[in-house]
Amino acid sequence: MGNNLTAATIGRRKLCRGMAALTAVALFAGVTPAVAAQSAGQFLRDVGDRAIDLLSDNSASKEKKEQEFMEMLQAEFDVPRISRFIVGRYWRKASEQEQKDFIEVFSKVMAQRFLPLFDGASKDQFSIGNERDDKKPGIKFVDMSITTSDGKTANTIWRVTEDNQSFKILDVVVEGASMAITLRSEYGGVIKQNSGKLEKLTSLLRKKVN
Repeated sequence: MGNNLTAATIGRRKLCRGMAALTAVALFAGVTPAVAAQSAGQFLRDVGDRAIDLLSDNSASKEKKEQEFMEMLQAEFDVPRISRFIVGRYWRKASEQEQKDFIEVFSKVMAQRFLPLFDGASKDQFSIGNERDDKKPGIKFVDMSITTSDGKTANTIWRVTEDNQSFKILDVVVEGASMAITLRSEYGGVIKQNSGKLEKLTSLLRKKVN
């Protein structure tokens, strides 16, 4: 079964690593959520600025940064909602404990994927563009241009949910590719190959992060 996960991981490696490299500057904020952001765009700017301030501390250990990343992710991303989406129909079949276990491991997977890409990041690498409403109430799209260390610029779209000026990140789209949809396809394939059991995927991911 481990080969199934490896194949899926290799299949998305180019997309997800490229996505990570392009969006690493603005993925996470501080340990606590952004305070009193007046718009989704301002929220994302605060996220990026505080992430860089926090992670530019070279004295912090790898273990400390990983722990802080998980706390940041859970503060600024709607991790339970993302988890439900990428697991799809298998989420309803899982027990409450299995769901909690997956959320915990998925947070670690995301933290380990993006943490190394923050080294040397600067605040002038990204700029906030237009903000617009989704067809669904309470959902905003925010354009962000990101310039990587090699001078290339990528246009990204951030999907953010808003509730009384409290914001959470739901997804990021890079050059038309959605991170959430990509993971939904690949993780769903792994679960299907393992008799529809979420705990099988969780176990495989746990082995990877450990």
